[in-house]
Amino acid sequence: EGRGTIRGPNLFGVVGSTSGSKVKEWGGSFQRLEEFQVIWTKETLRMWLRRPADVVPQKRQDRSCMTFRGMEHEEDCADLVAFLGNFQGC
Repeated sequence: EGRGTIRGPNLFGVVGSTSGSKVKEWGGSFQRLEEFQVIWTKETLRMWLRRPADVVPQKRQDRSCMTFRGMEHEEDCADLVAFLGNFQGC
């Protein structure tokens, strides 16, 4: 738990939250993510981690979304989603 670091928001409880909400708590640019109202389930997180632009299309000159292009290995992605799913604010 906590606010996060200079690199990004704390992802404690991200599963079940709405896109942009964790970035908003952190104090970053959240508007573009919030606009899409994605609920972060394990499946939407997996899709985001593999190909973020398929979940939230990039716009030219938009600096509110990260430049992350996605994870290359499916197993790493699955492991990260499983890890994040363990921290749902219980």
